[in-house]
Amino acid sequence: MHGRAEVARAEYNKRILVIETEMNLEVERFNAAAEVERARGAAESMGVIRESGYLDELYILYRWVLGVHPQAQIIYVPTEGMLPILEAGRFRQ
Repeated sequence: MHGRAEVARAEYNKRILVIETEMNLEVERFNAAAEVERARGAAESMGVIRESGYLDELYILYRWVLGVHPQAQIIYVPTEGMLPILEAGRFRQ
């Protein structure tokens, strides 16, 4: 009886592992599909931007600022020569 119980427990554990593996595989498939959709959306938006003629240095700089500082409250905008004007005395008491 003890041997049969061990075999049954092992089969049960094996089924659980198979089900968990199948679920993980399904989750990865959904994640891959979501990534493909994000890439399609990005490609489509770049196509619209390219068609509008708005793909220039300032737009690229704007996207860079969003990528580097997505939660920034202060954004330094470059002026001539692409040098930002810094607020040297801002934090001085």
